[in-house]
Amino acid sequence: MAQVRITGEVPNLRVLLDDLNSDQEFSIGASTSIVRVEQDSHRLGNAELATLIIEVTVGVASSTVYDLIKRAVLSARRRGALTTEGLDAPQSLEQRPEETAEPDAVDSEA
Repeated sequence: MAQVRITGEVPNLRVLLDDLNSDQEFSIGASTSIVRVEQDSHRLGNAELATLIIEVTVGVASSTVYDLIKRAVLSARRRGALTTEGLDAPQSLEQRPEETAEPDAVDSEA
């Protein structure tokens, strides 16, 4: 299993989780849990923070689930600040296809 950890404000994480759970492919290929983040009580102005932990089953559907999470996180970032761990490392999902780029064509008629 691959793991993605997303830390942010609790209301934003709940909306993010609702967005993800609305897609049937996500609910089949991943499991989730939310863990509250310990905060210093003397810090002013901090909202309640939590970490959303998503366990993705590695297999045929893992790249689809990974892409769903990435799109949902981009949308959630518009609502508030998020930090992620494991989202920008597609190699952690063993069967995610490698993106190949064709070399730029060279014009020989210079």
